[in-house]
Amino acid sequence: GAKWTARSHVKDAIGHGAALLQPAAVESITHRNGHVDGVLTDNGDRLEAPIVVLAAGGIASAPILQRSGIDTAGKGIFIDPLILVSGIYEGPESYAATAFNPPMCVGSWEFYESDGFMVSPLVDPWLMYIMQMGLVSPPKALRVLKYSRVMSIMVKVKDDMAGEIYKDGSFSKPLTESDLEKLDKGERVCREVLAAAGCPPSSIVRGPVRGAHPGGGCRMGTVVDENLETDIRGLYVADASIFPEALGTPVVGTLMAMCKRLCRHLLEQER
Repeated sequence: GAKWTARSHVKDAIGHGAALLQPAAVESITHRNGHVDGVLTDNGDRLEAPIVVLAAGGIASAPILQRSGIDTAGKGIFIDPLILVSGIYEGPESYAATAFNPPMCVGSWEFYESDGFMVSPLVDPWLMYIMQMGLVSPPKALRVLKYSRVMSIMVKVKDDMAGEIYKDGSFSKPLTESDLEKLDKGERVCREVLAAAGCPPSSIVRGPVRGAHPGGGCRMGTVVDENLETDIRGLYVADASIFPEALGTPVVGTLMAMCKRLCRHLLEQER
């Protein structure tokens, strides 16, 4: 019980009488006269409910809303793009590599307000490290042989809202020129740090761009209001898709706060 998990909230809900249906994928939300009245699953079952809280995730909630008649959903998303910049440490210390330390245990916000990115130590597990280096250049996959000496720093960017999520769940997400400039500056910062830490500049490699926290497709002010309610009365959204802009940081703490805020709102409405 030392490690937090969202499953604990599901267990609490079941303990208080909630029913968990598995597997039951939501196809659309049903509504009548502007008010929600239930959920339709992909196997044809219809579950009646006067209040529905949609929490399918940063990408999956928007297509459900689109299939339910809310066309504004999915117009523009963020992904908090990141890169890992790694070098091979050549110093004497035997446990200086990133893999020997807790991931993201420290970091820097020095560039967050001014340049829109954060940096923190993080390295892929060795098998994923092979794949990521192979994407850079197949011979670089052999760097895993020196995995115990790899120093790695993550650059995570607060990206622009761009792209679109479609009804079938597919999406497009181009990186803007501003996004790429932030990643490039972050890379330069990491190269300086790694070189100063004892990694030869020739050993430092930038990994592929990947997305960390997709969201924004059902954002506040456009798809949901300040209470996370859609234009369909009684239909709420409570996941990373509600954020009006990218955070460029882990979203769990902020999202949990927003969900608890929604719970208080629903209880007040009931009273």
